[in-house]
Amino acid sequence: MTHDEIFDGIHDLVVDWFCSEEEKEEIDKKCSNCSDGSLKLNFGKAGVFLGCSNYPICNHTKKITGSNDNLEYPKSLGIDNVTGQEVVIKKGPFGFYLEFNNESEKKKTRSIPKDININDIDLITATQLLSLPKVIGEHPNTGKEVKMALDDSGTISSMMNLKEVLETQLNEAVQIIANSPQKELKSLGLNENGKEVLIHNGRYGFYIKSGKTKVALGKNADIEGIDLKKALDLIKNKK
Repeated sequence: MTHDEIFDGIHDLVVDWFCSEEEKEEIDKKCSNCSDGSLKLNFGKAGVFLGCSNYPICNHTKKITGSNDNLEYPKSLGIDNVTGQEVVIKKGPFGFYLEFNNESEKKKTRSIPKDININDIDLITATQLLSLPKVIGEHPNTGKEVKMALDDSGTISSMMNLKEVLETQLNEAVQIIANSPQKELKSLGLNENGKEVLIHNGRYGFYIKSGKTKVALGKNADIEGIDLKKALDLIKNKK
């Protein structure tokens, strides 16, 4: 790859990132000041701009205001009253996300759900999203924490919107768990590390779960014939 090819590739990336559709059409147009040169993408201390190719004879430049997203972010939404930290919207390679702007190496972040318009997010909505997942109480039968969130991270609310997640009470959550097709069926006991070994019923059938380890059993598995010893053997053989 030649130097010119590398430069052209970088040029195209910069144009796509910084320029609006209208500004892209301005590139290579004849300079309105001298008529001899054409407008080219340039880089300066103040950022990216369009400048006449006839420079320094012609000093004509045109400011680039940018496309709708790329120059507006990161964007501060204000200070969270609870944590006292600044809440910021940022744009990453996989879309927009929220972040508490602090000096911690492990900052709390939260991706913005696709059904929420980025322009509708204010400080209140942002802090609500960053508060998830949240514990709303203990399950009356198992004593385990019941969490609400907008994803599948071990919570019960992957099919809810933000308003429903925030307003769901413990008794409602317990009922959702009871009616859920994917739920814990029984505990077989503890493994050598003290972690509980469970049999679950999921979308693709029964499976054994202990910590982060899962072993698929299938939809037609005879789970009554699986005890702790057999479950541990299956987990060991998977590894």
